[in-house]
Amino acid sequence: ILNRVSGIYEPVGNWVESHLPLTQDVSIAEVWPKSNGLFNAWGYPTFSDRYFLVDPMMPITSSEVNDQVESYQTKKKFDALVFFDSFGHRSSIPELVEWSHQRLRKSGLVFIRTLFSDGFDLSLLGQRSEAYIPTERMFCVSQQGIRKALGSKFEIIEVSTPGLHDVWNVASSSKFAKTKSLERFISDNASGEEFLNDFQRILQKYQLSSMGQIVARKLED
Repeated sequence: ILNRVSGIYEPVGNWVESHLPLTQDVSIAEVWPKSNGLFNAWGYPTFSDRYFLVDPMMPITSSEVNDQVESYQTKKKFDALVFFDSFGHRSSIPELVEWSHQRLRKSGLVFIRTLFSDGFDLSLLGQRSEAYIPTERMFCVSQQGIRKALGSKFEIIEVSTPGLHDVWNVASSSKFAKTKSLERFISDNASGEEFLNDFQRILQKYQLSSMGQIVARKLED
């Protein structure tokens, strides 16, 4: 069973820290969080007064650890916003980008971990992909689409696709479906773990995995 803290949250936490050292003056807001996973990975309670759980449609609520509630209208701006698998939770990307721009301090960073619709397994599987199942995910946008949406308000400083499961998803889905030739080829040759890992590393290297990460810096108006 995958340990979500060590297998998922800690790598994302390390990714954020590699761009934004967690000093005493840094404040971070996780947007539409599913849990306190990232917060726990960073180490509670030392970061509790600078880490916030945010819903742009609701008042801002700080981490449940210190039970502090502040009005969205009066909350100071943040040094960073983190969208951890939550960027597709609202239908209007321009509004979300504008909201993010307004809530960041000068040169603030936005971290987006999301699915790219033009990534390997989503491109091949389409609606057969389990990525479309969660009801809270209203859409999956392409890598180019996110780049274009952020372009006027943010400077993109990093794009990566560290996904781990594209090839496995295609192989397992294709065993039971009438599939395209590439899917069938992968399914027929995916018996060895080495094949899966090597293929996945190629997708990571050339930014072709469906799981993507973007770091962007706020541009001033």
